[in-house]
Amino acid sequence: MFIRNRLTQWLKPSGFMISKWHKFRTFLVLLVLSACLIYLLQRLYQIQLVMGEALGQKARAQHQRNFQLSPRRGNIYDRNGKKLALTVSVDSICAWPERAKSITDKEIDKLSSILRISPSTLREKLHSRRPFVFLARKVDRGLGAQIRRLNLPGIDYLEEVKRFYPKGSLGAHLLGFVGVDGTGLEGLELYYDRYLRGTPGWRQVEKDARGREILPFRDDYTPPMDGYHLVLTIDKVIQHIAERELERTFQEREAKGGTLVVMDPKTGEILALANRPTFNPNSFKDYPANYRRNRAITDIFEPGSTFKVITAAAALEERLFQLEDKIFCEEGSYRLNGHSIRDVRPHGWLSFKEVIEVSSNIGTVKIGQALGKERLYEYIRSFGFGAKTGIDFPGEVRGLIRTPQRWSKLSLGAIPFGQEIAVTAVQLATALSAIANGGLLMRPRVVDAILDQEGEVVRKFESQVVRRVISSQTAKQLTEILVGVVENGTGRTARLEGYAVAGKTGTAQKAERGGYSDTKFISSFMGYLPAEDPEVVIVVIIDEPQGDFFGATVAGPTFRRVAEGVMSYLKATER
Repeated sequence: MFIRNRLTQWLKPSGFMISKWHKFRTFLVLLVLSACLIYLLQRLYQIQLVMGEALGQKARAQHQRNFQLSPRRGNIYDRNGKKLALTVSVDSICAWPERAKSITDKEIDKLSSILRISPSTLREKLHSRRPFVFLARKVDRGLGAQIRRLNLPGIDYLEEVKRFYPKGSLGAHLLGFVGVDGTGLEGLELYYDRYLRGTPGWRQVEKDARGREILPFRDDYTPPMDGYHLVLTIDKVIQHIAERELERTFQEREAKGGTLVVMDPKTGEILALANRPTFNPNSFKDYPANYRRNRAITDIFEPGSTFKVITAAAALEERLFQLEDKIFCEEGSYRLNGHSIRDVRPHGWLSFKEVIEVSSNIGTVKIGQALGKERLYEYIRSFGFGAKTGIDFPGEVRGLIRTPQRWSKLSLGAIPFGQEIAVTAVQLATALSAIANGGLLMRPRVVDAILDQEGEVVRKFESQVVRRVISSQTAKQLTEILVGVVENGTGRTARLEGYAVAGKTGTAQKAERGGYSDTKFISSFMGYLPAEDPEVVIVVIIDEPQGDFFGATVAGPTFRRVAEGVMSYLKATER
């Protein structure tokens, strides 16, 4: 009212009367101005307080660039400090599509030839609606500088790191591999990824509209923290010997696959682990998944005659037999619940020791019958079958062994010599190690220690006894039997000059269509030496060898060559 009166006095000259129309127009103008003022105040409130944070982030996004700084992934060493996996510096070619619109077709063609990317793919990336794209990730060091010299708008490079395996395919199934983002995908790279990968850092830079750095002194920099290193129990030389001899047998026998494990029976340390077919982790995408599978822990198979050692161990531990006790082997054919059990060669009376030496199925079944299914099952489980060994690898399987309640009338005529049960190569190596070391089941392991960047021990892995499975006396008796297998029985092809070798052959038909194949076999040999004080356990598995398929003639010679190379190396280094 006061304002209106003052305006009236100011607009009203002496003797002049303001009409109602002038009053209305004045009021209308004031109303519009007031509404505008209220709207501006409301917008100011909304922009500053309600939308302030979001708009601030958008503005910062236009003028600031955040770059993730990759940490250096920790190295992987063998037990002697030899590098098996390391991180190298590489270039990644990148683009800001909004700034790259002026690039000509001729320049795209030139860029395409350098990056070895098709021009159409390159155009698609450069026309992306995203503010930032990678044109080529983790290429050779120096290529980025070559690209920069082209002086193309919106094209640049970043320095990154890449995993590199200097020994190529050596130990591929042990090491595994990492993805383009540096995350472990398989093997030890996956299992110990949380230690190896480190923590990324960040670099924030203010840019102008053309992407040029304008305030370098305001950089916000958080350095990356590099990953820890792994020291393995693997010996590079022993690994090379194992892979060389496995590859030879794999090729000569035109086999479907193969596995070889070398283990220290006293500590559970894996000294070598090889599989065939194999791959190069530097270019793992070029190989089918079947080549990258760690068969030693993921593939199960019926062990065949190698499993007779477990049956014998149970019977001796239960004191049901002495080594010289006689068992009648039915002259090569034995009927059990309407089913015929046969030996490769017919035998009459054999001692307990001879039953294992000549690998008599009938004699072993009779030993199993004396044990009974409950006690046999108890020892099978005690030796670690049907359960994970606990090895530090991803993807380990348990194997297969049914409880006695689910055994058929024929099971006691099959399981004692390695049918109706499925195991892994690592399980066999672990079980045999328990005999070699005097009766203790050890947990197998591949990593010895984790180190920080200064070489200080962050974590040390010690040998771990799972349980005692047999007495030392029983272990000695079994060693005597297994030495006899190599000296006098089916394992003669594994004999090694200068050493007493304890071992067992295995030849198993592969199960198919509810029965057993007459053409597909698993050939195997497992053993340890020196028999009197074992340093290594070696398990050789050859899947579907062509031609001759017996464990004695396929896997036995492979064992001998590996054992010869390993013992020569250990003697030379006085390990």
